[in-house]
Amino acid sequence: MSVLREVAVVTVVGSGMRGTPGVAGRVFTVLGNNKVNVVAIAQGASECSISFVVDEANLTDAVIGLHDLALEAVPV
Repeated sequence: MSVLREVAVVTVVGSGMRGTPGVAGRVFTVLGNNKVNVVAIAQGASECSISFVVDEANLTDAVIGLHDLALEAVPV
């Protein structure tokens, strides 16, 4: 067993994720573009959320990038 310290869990949640192709791809593209390394990934059977673990030092970059992505998806 090993323990990772100074990591954070981020969860992207939305009922619109279910059955929408490419959501996970867009999420992880944003993380990659922001130089955020993903340590672990989990998705529930309901497909309404994706959780992942990142280094705590990259948490702000991850959250800001994902918020920007969410704003792109909101109709004006």
